[in-house]
Amino acid sequence: METNVKQFDPQKCITEEDLADRWGITKRTLQNRRYKRNCPNFWRPNGNTVLYDLDDVIRMENESFVSFNESR
Repeated sequence: METNVKQFDPQKCITEEDLADRWGITKRTLQNRRYKRNCPNFWRPNGNTVLYDLDDVIRMENESFVSFNESR
């Protein structure tokens, strides 16, 4: 039986600081989103470091994209 668990790949992750810069928000806002589970998947390889899955970041960005050029 196969499980659908994503493997941790540090090469495809970005830090909390990088994601906050990318989205133009503070680290604290990102921490609040993580607490509310309104953020991309993340890993904590040790107690202080938080790494976000870049594929999931891009997926969330694409899902929240709004185009005003599409016909209704």
